[in-house]
Amino acid sequence: MSVTQAEVEFFDIASNTPTTWSPNTAKTRMVLNYKRIPHKTTWLSYPDIAGTLESLGVAPSHSSSPLSFTCPAIRHSGAHVLMDSWPIALYLDRTFTGADSPSIFPTPGALPLAQLVHHHLYSKVLPAAMKLLLPKIPAILDDRGAEYFRRTRNEWFGKPLEELCEDPEGDWKRVGQEIAILSDMLSGRWSAPQGVVIERAGPFFLGDVPSYADFVLVSFFQWFKCADERYLERVLAFGKEDCFTKLWNACEQWVHVEH
Repeated sequence: MSVTQAEVEFFDIASNTPTTWSPNTAKTRMVLNYKRIPHKTTWLSYPDIAGTLESLGVAPSHSSSPLSFTCPAIRHSGAHVLMDSWPIALYLDRTFTGADSPSIFPTPGALPLAQLVHHHLYSKVLPAAMKLLLPKIPAILDDRGAEYFRRTRNEWFGKPLEELCEDPEGDWKRVGQEIAILSDMLSGRWSAPQGVVIERAGPFFLGDVPSYADFVLVSFFQWFKCADERYLERVLAFGKEDCFTKLWNACEQWVHVEH
């Protein structure tokens, strides 16, 4: 299927099923689906990401890093190409507006709230979560992607992926401890800093209105789900008063691939 001028071409990471599994690309897919943006997915195997994006004129994020070119990326109106979930989210929200394309930052506090949730997940929860999840990833990738992922991650960590998780129960305990503040935010047990407004009713961080903060957290849940269905159940159970389960049930519809 070709991409029309009005459509967004979305570059996602290929797997052995047509599913968005990466928390980074899942955030972009949720924005596209929630805002009802016409789009077409181009699936890239890991070893093809750098060459494809470089050929489209994308500037590397870090000239010396092996992650200089990453997904998600989008191409819009034929030539406008962006990489990384944050600038993509801001561009899509600014470009696609109106009643049929609701904002992912519906209140003045929605942007700093999303930044806070993102920072906490990636600085506090990720270090323990990745030990549990990364060894599971090759099994869900296409053959070329699995070989690339295993080889590069083994080099980065200086050990086989299977040796990352030396204390699984300890890592699960750390995930639960660090994700607790997000549970408190959703269940009304947390005092927000100045500039961040938390409504108390409804499954979302802003009550009954979805926002990008929800997509940031749910994309993490999707990563757990794709790694192992049992992992999803376990991470959702960390939510007080079933707040994580309620959020997942409300947002899962926007994670699915549109055909």
